[in-house]
Amino acid sequence: MTKARTFLLIDLAILAAFIVSAFTGLVFYIPASMMDMALTSDVPTFLGVTFAVWRDVHTYSGLVMIAGGITHIVLHWHWMMRTAGGMMPWSSRRKAGADGEHTPALESEAA
Repeated sequence: MTKARTFLLIDLAILAAFIVSAFTGLVFYIPASMMDMALTSDVPTFLGVTFAVWRDVHTYSGLVMIAGGITHIVLHWHWMMRTAGGMMPWSSRRKAGADGEHTPALESEAA
């Protein structure tokens, strides 16, 4: 599997977890008048699902988002450090670029 495909799959997993977490989070703000009452008990439900299940789905989708975010950062760590390092005022790459000097590092990054 290529690096780009791996990044895409991880980002899609994070996006799916976010959508599920956002939707289930909004369920908790539904007014009581819109809730269903289960036929077998007095437990309120929404779309036929109890709030305990909504809470569990919300919790687990949030954990998937956290794991995906950490994985995303770990996989992009070297790129982030290179990029951030080049932006620092004390960076030799930044100074060389500002002075107009020719540096092979800046030339390869522009390509």
